[in-house]
Amino acid sequence: MIEEAEVARLMRAEVDSAEGPSTRLDIDRAMRGGRRQRRYRQGAGVALAVVALVVGVATVPGLVKGGPTTATGQGLLAPGDQPLAPFTGEVPPADPSRIPAALETVDPSILYARFGWLPSGLGSVSYHAGLLQHGSGVLLGAQLPGPTPDHWQGVSLRLYPKGVAPAAPQRDSGEPVTLTESVPAPPVRGGTASFVRYPGAPTDEVFLRWEYAPTGWAEIRVSSWSSGLDVQDVALRVAQALKLSVTESVPLPIPVQPAVPKELRPVRITLTEPLVDSEGWFAGIDYADPATTEDAVRRGEALRIELLPYRVIRDEERADPTAKLPPAPNTTIDGHSAYFVPNAGAPGSELLTVYDAMGLTIGIDAHHGVLDKQGTKGVFEKLRLAGEKAEWQPGLTTG
Repeated sequence: MIEEAEVARLMRAEVDSAEGPSTRLDIDRAMRGGRRQRRYRQGAGVALAVVALVVGVATVPGLVKGGPTTATGQGLLAPGDQPLAPFTGEVPPADPSRIPAALETVDPSILYARFGWLPSGLGSVSYHAGLLQHGSGVLLGAQLPGPTPDHWQGVSLRLYPKGVAPAAPQRDSGEPVTLTESVPAPPVRGGTASFVRYPGAPTDEVFLRWEYAPTGWAEIRVSSWSSGLDVQDVALRVAQALKLSVTESVPLPIPVQPAVPKELRPVRITLTEPLVDSEGWFAGIDYADPATTEDAVRRGEALRIELLPYRVIRDEERADPTAKLPPAPNTTIDGHSAYFVPNAGAPGSELLTVYDAMGLTIGIDAHHGVLDKQGTKGVFEKLRLAGEKAEWQPGLTTG
């Protein structure tokens, strides 16, 4: 089991190195594994596999114009994949919601997109907005239940800021993907669209791209998890049913902003909503000084607040030596059992996890430089806790 301190050490070493694209891939792997380990130990059962979607990119437009092109030479399509053919099925009507102009900035406090329709078999939906692995953006993904597979499988939407072209995925092998196969798709939400496929995916996979507004690109990715799944049909149905907005606020189970130092601003939001009983909801917000946002977050010099439903650990789980349990409390705060680490990984960082605070588990992970002398305990004491919140859901789907 990877401990917090070891994950932080590995991530810091990767950030400080100068290996280029492979370094970025390793950071994402460390984040995916480390975050998941921590969440399981806190008893959340939260699937954060969608983080794999933001692994490094190499810009390859291959967007709309031109006829079909087929990848040759460098890499092959996954076994069973056939060349893309023009879509001839029925296209459902588009939801009338719109984003009127390409996003010049991404505000983490806005819920830009929700799924209006999803196919069966998926376990959870995750929403990310703000600072992603390579610049700002919006990422909404639905993935399989249970442990994260080596290759992400599910459905995702990505909204790119103004003037940023969609980019090729970076496979787990670390090899850059430089060749595409592309065919025109039916119009999506009134815009010209294309289907794009990249070599190297172990399952049937397709990307659907269109402009949600002039110079603002949207992309649906479908990576098959079931034999016989028509990935083109799924991509079109998901795209047409999306609920888009620039005015809807991100929901949270409790007000968080009053507890945050006034000089910090939200830079990234993560929400997870279960589609099956085996998963749980999750909300995480990163805050940093606006003047040093990206560098501060990557160095860990920021504040992160995480919220999830408290869960009582069963006796059989405690008896299982392989179970990933939350760390045992080592202190109390305001009468609540808590786990506190004054030096959690990176020098100058501290970690506080408070259990069963009005039905919530609350995690606060911060660098001393962004806190007052009361530290993470002071942040917790400023949170406005009232009433049972464990049944809250973020509302990432409407279907």
